[in-house]
Amino acid sequence: MLKKKAIVTMTSNFTVLPDPEEVVNSGLFEIYASIDSFDKQKYDFIRRGGDINLIIDRTKMKGLYQEALRNQIFKGKYEYENMNGNTLDIVVKNLKSLVEARKKLRKKLPIIGINSVYAKETKEDAEDIIKNAIELGVDKVMFQRLEFDIPGVLRKPEPDDFNHIFNLKEKYKNQIEVSILKFEFGGDYPKGYCYFAHFMTVITAHKRIFPCCMAYLYMYIDEALLGLATSEKDIEVAMEKRQEFIRNFRDSVPTFCRECSLYFRK
Repeated sequence: MLKKKAIVTMTSNFTVLPDPEEVVNSGLFEIYASIDSFDKQKYDFIRRGGDINLIIDRTKMKGLYQEALRNQIFKGKYEYENMNGNTLDIVVKNLKSLVEARKKLRKKLPIIGINSVYAKETKEDAEDIIKNAIELGVDKVMFQRLEFDIPGVLRKPEPDDFNHIFNLKEKYKNQIEVSILKFEFGGDYPKGYCYFAHFMTVITAHKRIFPCCMAYLYMYIDEALLGLATSEKDIEVAMEKRQEFIRNFRDSVPTFCRECSLYFRK
């Protein structure tokens, strides 16, 4: 339904992939695999705690659609166990399958990319990520600055770390598109602009629709709420409110945006 009214972008950890040809034909405009490092030990360290068994045990599924999803999860669990628990190998295998399916169907969409969090601990991985992306045949790499320190896992990059990523963008500009997001210093978007506000809409498990995922953090839920995803009409009304939110963003920035670390106006 959304592809009739908007450009639809999806980000996935790519541990489970439905029929890749169905994904290519789904109407998605962009799809990104979240890969913060191609070093297997570092990847597992950053992604630790993502136990697929918890998903199976804690998700109550009913109906045909849910059963199909459950089958996909079990398929992912089977591959995980038969690849010696190496999640990164599964992710790369699925990403390759999607690239090959798009090539087989002779389609230009969806744009296929890799989305990486740029932190002090992953700075040294940035060039390797770009090289792997080129080898895999994806269209672009998108680096997003880590917003908050994750104790014991990742730390925010400092201003001196930014030059490295911009130099890599210039170095590989003739081989692959490198997008740099959420950087105050020379990012790909203008000041007074928020990537999340313009390109993300979140629907929670309770069917509440928000312009981004940051409203919960700042607890301005009532102000940020666009509506409920309870019917097609309700979704249309919520999307109209979202368009108004974007139109007024520069001149009438909501409180939760002004207090958010992602927003800066200079």
